[in-house]
Amino acid sequence: MITELQSADIKEYLLSKKLPLDLYLEVSDHFTEQIQAKIDFENKNFEEAFTEVQQLWSKDLAIKKSLKYWWKPKTVLEFKTIAETEKKFILKSLLFFAIPFSISIFLMLFNAPYAYYFCLVMHIVLLVIGLYFNIFEYKLMKNTQPKKRKKLSYAEANSYSLTISTLYIILFVLMSYDMKFSKAIQALQEFQNLEITFSGFLKIFIFFIFDWGIIYGLLFFLEYRKSVRNLQKRLHIDL
Repeated sequence: MITELQSADIKEYLLSKKLPLDLYLEVSDHFTEQIQAKIDFENKNFEEAFTEVQQLWSKDLAIKKSLKYWWKPKTVLEFKTIAETEKKFILKSLLFFAIPFSISIFLMLFNAPYAYYFCLVMHIVLLVIGLYFNIFEYKLMKNTQPKKRKKLSYAEANSYSLTISTLYIILFVLMSYDMKFSKAIQALQEFQNLEITFSGFLKIFIFFIFDWGIIYGLLFFLEYRKSVRNLQKRLHIDL
């Protein structure tokens, strides 16, 4: 069996990698199991097993920078986990948003009065969802803010998209809804006439992007909340 002193050596090594707590515990479990297996089945002593397992994890636990997170180096494992989750949630959120977006575009092209109210209701419904989680899950949502993050989970930072999109849908869409709707309609009419411009894309982008952002942020927040609840059960502490 691995002694307390040896466990402390493993802990010190893994803590130096500055992993989020959920990833740290997952890696720690695998790391310890692999060391124990080498001791039990390969007749290695702790030092030999520890060194070999370090080598096995050397690529995943290498600390690097990226263009996206240039200010904060992370392990390759954390980068990979975030990237895979981002890809999954981008696709999911686009699928969820595809139907209301398609209906909005169709109505904007062929029935502007209906489109006006359909889009307004869509914005308001998503705003209410965003407000609900920001109010009733305030303690967790607060931890996603840049200066208040606790590194409880790899999903922590991207969950902040829910707060940002909720705020921006108020500031950049609903507070000037008539104007934003008219600009989006105008851009679509220009596209119909093959007058395709960057400014036209931008008008439509601004009108819809924060709706999608709420869905994307919500998926990340639900993942974050699940991770935190699992941590609370395992560690028996209030996070």
